Amino acid sequence: MSETIRIAQQMKQGFEKDCWSGPSLLEVLDGVDHKMASAKPIPNAHTIWEIVMHLIAGQSLMLRMVQGDIAQRVAVGDWWYDVPKPTKANWTATLARLKKQEKELQRAVAKFPDDRLETPLVEGGRSAYNNLHGHVQHTLYHAGQILMLKKALGTKQQ
Repeated sequence: MSETIRIAQQMKQGFEKDCWSGPSLLEVLDGVDHKMASAKPIPNAHTIWEIVMHLIAGQSLMLRMVQGDIAQRVAVGDWWYDVPKPTKANWTATLARLKKQEKELQRAVAKFPDDRLETPLVEGGRSAYNNLHGHVQHTLYHAGQILMLKKALGTKQQ
């Protein structure tokens, strides 16, 4: 089995289920509705929805980098997308986009050539290997944040 297929499997576990460290991102998001997602239980902290939009931005950038669409490092602002109006329909659409993009990214990573893993994805950046594993770490870091926000909202933890 290729290393990139193994990385794609780690991405899937951290995103969907069977995560070694605890609940996956989707398991953490289970039961979150648009009201919870837009609530701000901790002053000066991001909302769940803001974090999910940040994850979507990260997926989009990683997908473009894996596909060779970005030559230079990206600006910090490119990692954050605006949150739409907090409605049930918009939350449903946000989650659908999150799931769709992650699957696209996992497929692209599984097809990424192993012999390019030590090559930077962007000029002056870290290796593809580092970036791909970083995506898994980034997803789980924010899953932990979302768990804390859910706890602050008084929801039952998993």
